[in-house]
Amino acid sequence: MSIRLKIVGRSNKELGSVTISASSTVESLKKILLKDIDRIKKRNIGIERIGLQVQDSADPKKIIVLSERRKILSDYISGSQATLSFKDIGPQIPLTTVLLVEYFGPLLITFILVAFQKLIYGKVAPYTFNQKVGIAMVIGHYLNRGLETLFVHRFSKDTIPFMNLFKNFGNDWVIFGFVNMYFFLHPDYKASAWASETLQIVFACIFAFFEFLNLMCNITLRNLSSLGRNDKGIPKGWGFDYVSCANYYWESLCWLVFAIQAQSSVRTYFSWQELFR
Repeated sequence: MSIRLKIVGRSNKELGSVTISASSTVESLKKILLKDIDRIKKRNIGIERIGLQVQDSADPKKIIVLSERRKILSDYISGSQATLSFKDIGPQIPLTTVLLVEYFGPLLITFILVAFQKLIYGKVAPYTFNQKVGIAMVIGHYLNRGLETLFVHRFSKDTIPFMNLFKNFGNDWVIFGFVNMYFFLHPDYKASAWASETLQIVFACIFAFFEFLNLMCNITLRNLSSLGRNDKGIPKGWGFDYVSCANYYWESLCWLVFAIQAQSSVRTYFSWQELFR
């Protein structure tokens, strides 16, 4: 079945029209628009910047965004004709790039804090055993996240707005990478008295176990998606039989273990004024 699509821009100004198979993907439609609609072609933009919307045939007040490029048009449009609203959504950046940069931040900051301890803190001190264990946890977690991004995860969106790159820095670069690791790697850091080396090793093993469970959950979610489509089934096993989002559950437990492992003694080992001196 074919669909006749009228493409309109701002103020419902008609840009052109195309006829395309209902089984074509959103990505295919965008490529056709760039090729056949002169007013879009003249903009000299890539398909990642094309935003398309259509009114819901069942509820005209509802707007549907054609957001998933692998979905076919019949998933969004019913009938043999429809009007699509076109919008240039601005500069985009690959989502994979955003995540890799995001995960690289804590690794980079940890390296800088370790390599330039004297310059940053004004003193040098050997790292305690649980500081070393904590560093290993951080490196293992973010390396794993990077590898999952490259080889495990599938994303319904290939790109996100460029400015979101800086928003995504807030959690991993600033809150964890700088705020947390700055204090954790401070030369005056002292582990709690109860935190023996044996207990630290136990914490590290539990952390690694939760990381493994999180990885298996992500692999399970990947396998639910058939190639070229974003249809999802119901995940089973690895915790999904007991909680809805087992992947987030195990990751939360990872960071809970890290927080317990990394906590310092009750003594405040330096003042906030030192940070901004």
